[in-house]
Amino acid sequence: APAPSGPSEMLLIWERVDVLAYAWSFPIDGRRCNVGYGVFGTRQPPRRTVLTARLAALLPHGAHTEAGSIRGHRLPLSNGGVCLGRGRVLLAGDAASLINPITGEGIYYALLSGRLAASAALRSPTAALPGYRAMLRAALGGHLRSTRWLAAIAGRSRVLDLLVRAAARSPATLELLADLAFGKGSLTPATAFTVSRALAATAV
Repeated sequence: APAPSGPSEMLLIWERVDVLAYAWSFPIDGRRCNVGYGVFGTRQPPRRTVLTARLAALLPHGAHTEAGSIRGHRLPLSNGGVCLGRGRVLLAGDAASLINPITGEGIYYALLSGRLAASAALRSPTAALPGYRAMLRAALGGHLRSTRWLAAIAGRSRVLDLLVRAAARSPATLELLADLAFGKGSLTPATAFTVSRALAATAV
């Protein structure tokens, strides 16, 4: 869609209607932006009219009204399991279900897994899958376990609200949650203590 006037900015706007959902607007090249709306945890695909109506309600600059095309698809989130391929076929990014279950982000995973798949194929052209699996486990194993756990507890509205408030009060918690949402951060005993302490302080 055409970008709004003014400085380029990335927007993420969260809401809970019946389920957790969010709208986004990501700048592309200064003239265009990628806009959309996604929901989490639904058993049935939402109706197109509902999705576009919520997109229109949440995005402030109305870019959706001039969108060149509006398409939708189910995101294969990583908390449903990761499939890295079979035989001589290696899968990366969305094809491997490498999509963050907290935010729906997949670009970082796609770039990282694609690079690791290429490296594994160069090292062992006829049997690359074991090496690829080992490299991805080393790079993202702890992170994927952490995001699955966080997605499970964030599905409860009370916990999600507390996490957002904790992040607003604590720069360390904000940095950790941002890393889990958009990078490769993982929960360790120390970082889990940081989050727990921030949640406890927020709940009081």
